[in-house]
Amino acid sequence: SFSITSNATLITAEIIEFFSEHNISLMISLDGPEEINNSNRIYANGKGTYADVMKKVKLIQQVAPAYFDQVQISMVMDPSK
Repeated sequence: SFSITSNATLITAEIIEFFSEHNISLMISLDGPEEINNSNRIYANGKGTYADVMKKVKLIQQVAPAYFDQVQISMVMDPSK
């Protein structure tokens, strides 16, 4: 079995289809609401990833609804938040 953890920002419809067809598990890193996620998970330019991650979550749901039911979310707790 294969499993991938990603922030999903580079996920495309083609990748989703490949993962679904080959039974590759996907775990998406998302650390909570936008303000919390974006305080820890940012691009090199300083922009937060939350909006892009949520777009990709919706894309997965649209492209492969049955696969979407198996996607997991990984959340890292930040005690300072």
